[in-house]
Amino acid sequence: MATLAGAFGFSRDQERQADQIGLALMRQAGYDTHEAPKVWDNLRLELAAVHGGDPSLRNPLFASHPG
Repeated sequence: MATLAGAFGFSRDQERQADQIGLALMRQAGYDTHEAPKVWDNLRLELAAVHGGDPSLRNPLFASHPG
């Protein structure tokens, strides 16, 4: 997945826009948008446990996605 994510090379502005759309859709569906960052936190923790260290330093998915 990381290789695939890095191959597309979306800009930070495109990633930010996608996040805004995703949050709007979550809100419309009745979800608490404050819970969204937990997905990324959990993914980072899982990658760190499996591969050791901070995944944002070597994973293109995190390198291209705004904090």
